[in-house]
Amino acid sequence: MKLTQLLFLLPLFAFSQAYQYDWAERGGTSSDVVNATPSRDHDHEHILDIAVDAQNNYYYLALSMSGNETIGSQSYTSYGTTIFRQDLLLFSTDCAGNFRWSKTFGGGSDVFGGGLEVDALGGVYVSGIVLPRGSTNQLAMQFDTDFAYDPNATTSTDGPHNKTLFIIKYNTQGVYQWIRLPQKDNLNASSESFSYNWGLVVEDDGTITLPTLLAPSTHFNGNIVIPAPYKGVVLQMNKDGNYLNHFQYDIGGEITYDRNITYHYDPLNGQHYFGIHKRIGGGQPVSFGGVQQTGFSLIVALDANGNELWRHDSTGVNDIQNITTDDQSNVYFSGASNNINTTTFNNDADSIAGYQFDQVNSPTNSNGTQGIYVVKLNSSGALQWGSNPSYSTGIIATGYGLVINNNEVALAAAMLNTNVWDNATFSRSFGSAQDPVIVRMDKNTGIVSAIEDIEGPLGFDDEATAIAVDNFGNYVVGGYVTNSLFLNDPNVSSIINSGGDSDFWFARLATTDCNGVPLSNEEVDASIFNIFPNPAQEKITVSSNNDLDINRYHIYNLKGQLIQGGIVENSKINVANVASGIYLLQLEDTTGASHTLKLIKE
Repeated sequence: MKLTQLLFLLPLFAFSQAYQYDWAERGGTSSDVVNATPSRDHDHEHILDIAVDAQNNYYYLALSMSGNETIGSQSYTSYGTTIFRQDLLLFSTDCAGNFRWSKTFGGGSDVFGGGLEVDALGGVYVSGIVLPRGSTNQLAMQFDTDFAYDPNATTSTDGPHNKTLFIIKYNTQGVYQWIRLPQKDNLNASSESFSYNWGLVVEDDGTITLPTLLAPSTHFNGNIVIPAPYKGVVLQMNKDGNYLNHFQYDIGGEITYDRNITYHYDPLNGQHYFGIHKRIGGGQPVSFGGVQQTGFSLIVALDANGNELWRHDSTGVNDIQNITTDDQSNVYFSGASNNINTTTFNNDADSIAGYQFDQVNSPTNSNGTQGIYVVKLNSSGALQWGSNPSYSTGIIATGYGLVINNNEVALAAAMLNTNVWDNATFSRSFGSAQDPVIVRMDKNTGIVSAIEDIEGPLGFDDEATAIAVDNFGNYVVGGYVTNSLFLNDPNVSSIINSGGDSDFWFARLATTDCNGVPLSNEEVDASIFNIFPNPAQEKITVSSNNDLDINRYHIYNLKGQLIQGGIVENSKINVANVASGIYLLQLEDTTGASHTLKLIKE
């Protein structure tokens, strides 16, 4: 679970916010060449997940190949021996985007990232899956320089080197803490190593909730007994990686490593949520709890003991890519729907959880057109609202990362051509490829307030695939770039793919700097009122550019706490008792309007 963002109470966020990108960077290798479209295919370099710690440092989980590996100008380790082997890369920057440290997990087999989380105690956690190693010609699995599988053992013999499920912990300085491989030690690769992982949730106290799928055997020091053929398991551990409890659930059908299962756990009510979709290309339906999904997508809620509470099947071709909850345990999920044109082809519009997708489609396209969506349910599964854009023609990419930011929901995704979504418009020339977007909407109504887009050259697919919120309510985002991004951005230099099909990129979409001071004059209004001296020592004088008088004032620190307030007498404010630092001075004029200025106290 992401750290509670108490700073959202900051009064300056009550008025107009203008988000802007204040830095961006690329990373990856020069040789990730595969024969597929880079739309979050697991063979391509992209950001999988992002987290933020209590000191406002940022953490990223990415897929990486091999060949001239760099994050900006900083090199990092690669273990993939060929372009067909992917590593899992964990790295950290500070709020300003400066590189802090990195860890690479990989070897002669593919590694699939499950999830990245931080706690409030200085812990950083990564979960995932590594495929078994069949030959000593392949490099044994390496968890950077901190832990490695037996270099002399392969799938031909039983042992811990056949374990596929892992969770590893570092502290916020990148110092290794522990690794847990929950499967049994004397593991047979052909019958017992099979496992999956769909992320993890870590609470502030370090309690870990890990969803997985395990083969028949006795795992985790005898604590988990799996009957044939296999079972889903939700496992809980403490901050030291010790077993707490688990429950089992039934799941079957076509399940893949590359996230056709999405998971979220809400510690506030103890409920677990699974989002399921079939693979494109005629994949088999998934059964959950012994009941097969009827549409392409399914969302299921379980209680703390694994009992099903409710489920919603889709009626058409859509997917679920992300699920999250807010501080009232409302449920939000996102993805894309392929809505069929109902007028021309006399079909019912696709729907899920009671929300009917209403995007406009090309009248000649009997297969419909793919559109991003976000749906909100309460904890009982009742529809609160649903939302999707409208557009005239063309396929748009799916919606990936989803995050709650005070009263706002933000979606990491991509768009092409022209999209209108409530009060916001995305516009590119017809026939364009997809560009990354962050869609911001009101969490109570679902109404979109802004589409924050990143411009790339026509004809090159790029996406935003992950998003997080930092301690000042700013967004940290990432995805993949196939050519270049941030063209014509006044604040950020363009980033360029170093070679191969894609690189990963990461950036900060912000209203404040790393000290919480607003970036633009839309937050700090110095056009009507001035204060002198600033920096101040004992008293400041407030002057007006249009003869307005000031009635009252409030001084807030950058955590949103009220430090001092009162009536302004003779245009002067005594700040002698205010500690040295940076503050926001809120002034109320005689018309009742508020004006905010930055105050520096020496």
